Amino acid sequence: MAEWAVELRPQNLYQMVGQEANREIIQKWIDTDTLPNTLIFYGRSGTGKTTIGRIIPKLMDAELIELDAASNNSVDDARQINEQALRLSLTGRHKIFLIDEAHGLSNAAYQVLLKTIEEPHPKVHFILSTTEYTKLPMTIRGRARMLKFYTVPKEQLKEYAEAVLEHKGYTLSDEVIDLAVEQANGQVRDLLKVLQTSAEGNFNEKQFRKFFAVPDDRGMRTFINGVFTTAKKSGLQILNSIDTDLLDWKTELQKHIYKLLEHKYQVTPINFGNNLSLEKQIEGIISKFTDTQFGRLLTELNKVDNAQTAYAQLYALLFRGVE
Repeated sequence: MAEWAVELRPQNLYQMVGQEANREIIQKWIDTDTLPNTLIFYGRSGTGKTTIGRIIPKLMDAELIELDAASNNSVDDARQINEQALRLSLTGRHKIFLIDEAHGLSNAAYQVLLKTIEEPHPKVHFILSTTEYTKLPMTIRGRARMLKFYTVPKEQLKEYAEAVLEHKGYTLSDEVIDLAVEQANGQVRDLLKVLQTSAEGNFNEKQFRKFFAVPDDRGMRTFINGVFTTAKKSGLQILNSIDTDLLDWKTELQKHIYKLLEHKYQVTPINFGNNLSLEKQIEGIISKFTDTQFGRLLTELNKVDNAQTAYAQLYALLFRGVE
């Protein structure tokens, strides 16, 4: 069965999810034939940098030369790029070099490319895609237009997930879709992978949590309550019931605290649907404890960073509490 992340890869700018500002800027450059000679696309993995880098040549009827700098990062590779840049196609079409993982090129390789980037042919363009733009030499950054690619907001990812499921003929509960969005961490590619597995497995919430090792957030709220109150026994029962990696659980606990605070301030409100019990639980815990308490708990959880001592650290945190 085809991978959804491959099958649903956008073929034009307006099929992209998110990146609205970047799409408008790029489309204007293409419409006016003013695409800069050197572009740097930077941002987290899975946000669409390489995808848009492949779409641009299609829209310009340009020749695309793609290079993965993670494995082609030598001076000789850079010299080959220079030679290709000098040999314009006989048709006079634009030539676009898409260099993925551009931070992988060595400084020596960038020195070889520098003159070509400084004095480019009008129809030769470089798109440098990277998750770590600060590793690119300043000489290159200073000669490039930079576009940042952002993670996609949760509500936009959820709308996209629902549209994909309808298109593919699957149905999942709101709870499972919300969990899939959480696991995606703002990345469309990861969302599609999680969504496809969930749909093909017809997961309910319990099955999803078990398969992807996602802890039950009700237990997290019980643990939080135990830290701040005398309900230590309930908190300890939750701690002892954790059957996943404790550092992973700790990270999920931190994410849940962020989620509670984002809901409190209506940054990303939780959609409770008809689940009045969940709404009561969430509203109850965010009104019971102060922002300062949540902040201090997050600080203490940051100190839990060793797999061998994680249980002892969480145990101590539970019984020591946070003022």
